[in-house]
Amino acid sequence: MRSPEAEPSFPERPVQRWLRAGPLELILEEGDLRYVRFGDQELVRRLYGAVRDANWGTVPGVLSKVVLQKAADSFSLTYTSTHQQGDIDWVWEATITGSSAGEIRFEFAGEARSTFRRNRIGLCVLHPANLAGQEVAVVRQDGRADRIRFPNLIEPQQPIPGWETLGRLSWDVVPGVVAELEFIGDEFETEDQRNWIDASFKTFSTPLRLPFPVEVPAGTRVRQEVILRLKGCPVPRARTDSRGPVEITAGTERQRLPSLGLMVATPVQPLTALEVALLERLSLWHLRVDIRLADPTWPVVLALAVEQAALLATPLELAVHLPRQGGPDLLRDLAVRLGRSKCDVVRILAFREGERTASTEVRDWIREHLGFLEVPIGAGTDGDFCQLNQNRPEPPVEFVHWSMNPQVHASDLTSILETPEAIPAQIRTAQAWYPEVPLVVSPVTLKQRFNPVATTAALATTSEDLPPSVDRRQGSILTAGWTLAVLKALAEAGVESVTLFETVGWRGVVERETGSAWNGQANYQPGQVFPVYYVLGWLTAFGNGEVWASRSSDPRRVEVLVLTRKDQVAVLLFNLTAETQTVRLRGFGTLTHHHSIPWESAEWTSRPETFLRASGRRLEPQSGDVREVSLEPYGFHQLLG
Repeated sequence: MRSPEAEPSFPERPVQRWLRAGPLELILEEGDLRYVRFGDQELVRRLYGAVRDANWGTVPGVLSKVVLQKAADSFSLTYTSTHQQGDIDWVWEATITGSSAGEIRFEFAGEARSTFRRNRIGLCVLHPANLAGQEVAVVRQDGRADRIRFPNLIEPQQPIPGWETLGRLSWDVVPGVVAELEFIGDEFETEDQRNWIDASFKTFSTPLRLPFPVEVPAGTRVRQEVILRLKGCPVPRARTDSRGPVEITAGTERQRLPSLGLMVATPVQPLTALEVALLERLSLWHLRVDIRLADPTWPVVLALAVEQAALLATPLELAVHLPRQGGPDLLRDLAVRLGRSKCDVVRILAFREGERTASTEVRDWIREHLGFLEVPIGAGTDGDFCQLNQNRPEPPVEFVHWSMNPQVHASDLTSILETPEAIPAQIRTAQAWYPEVPLVVSPVTLKQRFNPVATTAALATTSEDLPPSVDRRQGSILTAGWTLAVLKALAEAGVESVTLFETVGWRGVVERETGSAWNGQANYQPGQVFPVYYVLGWLTAFGNGEVWASRSSDPRRVEVLVLTRKDQVAVLLFNLTAETQTVRLRGFGTLTHHHSIPWESAEWTSRPETFLRASGRRLEPQSGDVREVSLEPYGFHQLLG
């Protein structure tokens, strides 16, 4: 096996600066205000300006003329943000102040320098997802007042009817202290972003009841303002950016480890001997293949998928996509080919082009023609939870399925790493609709595979661009950390099965032996494994084990997932920061062995067998039920007991 001289793909983290506005503390990151807090109470997750194109794509901004003045208990910030993509040319000026009285003002003043179509332009406020169930006071722009609650289960539309044209929103923070948000200059409404695993509710301008996309003539100007105030007599609280040890504690609940699988890589082509050897070590539980019956090449795709499943000794998760018109004749052909192949199939995901979720008719057709496989046929969507939430399949259903990705609204690392927080709400909501019905998440990807809400054809990419479904960070260490957090959330919530990424290539867990067309945009060598390979490998090594509920006191610094099987326990720890972290574990019994992935060595890219099944070095005897360990930057560790 070759030994590529690859360097570990360490992520580029944005610069963060702590600011104060009287008793409020917050982080400034690339022009956005994040994690505005009063003591340990998070008031605002993020406050920022956004430009969304005609397909809801976020057009990134480039900052210039940044001027920050920072005092002990106040600050002021101005900058220019320029958004240029395709025919879009939009520029806006930010004027942001934080006063010693506990007031933050964010002013947005922009102008179109070209004529283009957009779905949204303006300020957005993200409310933390932990406000679910919180009672708030609402004052609309016409003066009407009401008291409402943020929903616990995820709402398919706006969380509360009539939230359009918001004027002010206020809620109790601690006894005697009230937080208030005021929205000026446009019509604002609120949506439940947990539909897309964003860990937030969002208040934004341009209500969805208005037509979109709309043309923005050159010279159009937009002015908006959002003000956050604290009312009452707040006293300053201690800084919240302390860096003491991260406490890891054991819970009481245990769930069966979900079935874990990958997708057949696209474009579908035979696996090489090296690729098979690497993937075999993962002991996959299934391999998803998408059979698009409107595509005349589908028999070739099926044959290659059957071949790969046989080589990896794993069954297929069969995603059957019927065309808009017809289908039974094609299903008969599919049934004949599946019968001849004698391949194992673990489940069938049913789709039809043009349907957000598969109708009862489609499921009945598939059951009629493929029922001989004697496997469950699911009801769900190839899109995200929002599509499922707005188009719930009619019962009875054998299992419910949907996909996940963290980049529907934002692509920065900070936002991506927040998304696992929202996953339990999706699971609870689905369980509320379909009690006792198995839940399947297929697939989990780093970017959207397609845009289910596009209003126009996607812009063509140039030879220097990656396809829209590819992220150059696929092989980065933080993708592995994010995946561990996602699997923790899904496993502890009790899902039946999870499909992750593709097998090989630029959306996979292993680079193709022939290499991929990265155009020099990522430092990945042919045939190397990616860091996420180890996350999957350490989990599948526990076979039919269980996931033991656990809690990290600061999951944005260190995430944890705990596995058990008979009398064995494995604690997986991932340091998501660029700093060394001290971790203190309680309640997991005696931990005797420890090993980690040596990112500083090239060996991890080509010799995964060295690390996947190793018992690690013996730990010094621990005192009582507490174990303290140190994690190097971006360290991925396994402690065994």
